[in-house]
Amino acid sequence: MANEFALEVPQQPVIERWRQSLAGDLHDLSTTFARASTYLPIILPIIREEGLPAELALLPFVESRFDPFAISPFRATGLWQFIPATARRFDLVPTAWIDPRRDPEASTRAAMRYLASLYRRFNDWSLAVAAYNAGEGNIARAIRHYTVKAGNEASSPVWFLDLPSQTDVYVAQWWGLVSLFHDHQELLDPLLSDWTPVLHVPIEGPVDLTVLAKVADVPLEELYRLNPEFNRWGTPPKTGIWHLRVTPEYANAIRSAWARLPSSERVAWIRHRVLLGETLDSIARRYRVDLETLLSINHAVDPRRLRIGTVLVIPQSARRGNTFNVALQERQLLTSSAGYLTYKVQTGDSLWDLARRFDSSVSRLRALNGIYQGGGIQVGQTIKIPQKATPATMGTTRKVVYTVRHGDSLASIATKFGIQVSDVVAWNPQYRSPLIRPGQKMILYVRPTDIADRLM
Repeated sequence: MANEFALEVPQQPVIERWRQSLAGDLHDLSTTFARASTYLPIILPIIREEGLPAELALLPFVESRFDPFAISPFRATGLWQFIPATARRFDLVPTAWIDPRRDPEASTRAAMRYLASLYRRFNDWSLAVAAYNAGEGNIARAIRHYTVKAGNEASSPVWFLDLPSQTDVYVAQWWGLVSLFHDHQELLDPLLSDWTPVLHVPIEGPVDLTVLAKVADVPLEELYRLNPEFNRWGTPPKTGIWHLRVTPEYANAIRSAWARLPSSERVAWIRHRVLLGETLDSIARRYRVDLETLLSINHAVDPRRLRIGTVLVIPQSARRGNTFNVALQERQLLTSSAGYLTYKVQTGDSLWDLARRFDSSVSRLRALNGIYQGGGIQVGQTIKIPQKATPATMGTTRKVVYTVRHGDSLASIATKFGIQVSDVVAWNPQYRSPLIRPGQKMILYVRPTDIADRLM
């Protein structure tokens, strides 16, 4: 991969500092590129196809640490961290069933279109990458201010512009990573030694991925790892052919299982008889099915005149629960018969954070995991959690540090991220009063699969 790098790395002290910092933490690089090995085989061919620099394949390291479930305080998600407005601009509009921002193929193609347009506008990859982070309008204004002060003939390198500190770090960190791997291919090779090609298996019509995985004898986590765009338990109804990403190891098993599965067993269909006071909207919410799907399957039903006793056919998962939230490598929380849950520690976690998140205490976590006083936890470590963790805390969750803005309330923040006000208060007991002020920081634990519904 690094042998394809052709961009000239700017000679800036801040880039060299980032290069040294990254080189000094090979554990973090190894952890991140273990995830990257799943998605770089998808990303790189698209970059080559678009004729863009291979160095752009490293941007998700800075954006999301190659975690498609990463989520920002601005509700950006996916490998390339598209915010809702930019996602709509590039046709990455979430539905109840999928969030294409988490689709490694669709989001990469959109990111390449966006980066190519930014390069055409600014004619400089540092500026294009800065604009990807800060917005092209902000970069254009910074350039205008710089040229006014420096003279109309002056060039406008990104290092001299008045940009948000976050953007300065973003660009420098990317260049630092490029520089490190450009000069030390031997560091990159072992990190990417587990690369596996990705194949596409056509699936026609809806199918419960749990059923498909069971018949094919394929780990369910494997399907969700390569297809992180799913918000629900299977492929969307009424979408024709869906191309499921699989590794060569499992491709034939999936094809064979699909051919053997009768259509009646691919999805568990239930029949719901409409009761007094129910609406299509309330029924859709009850079964976590989007209204469009409900109407398309029950096309004879008039939504304006829903009659009591009408029988609706609704697709549901064959497994318990009707959503499936899966972490990138493994499920974050696994139920144990021993009365506890196991949790895989992520970057940024601390015992204090986990104790608050799972309604426990630091001393309880220390005792359960044999962690001595003063000892800490490591990224990737599996620890035990007392099994009074509430369902709201389970599944594919990501920690978000949110800065309160003008007009925010506890209720509006909860609605924005698809959580409960009681959760916000539990995670931030210092803000029990409904009066919050702009600038205050809040810790939120958010499931990206849940906020997709609020972006449609």
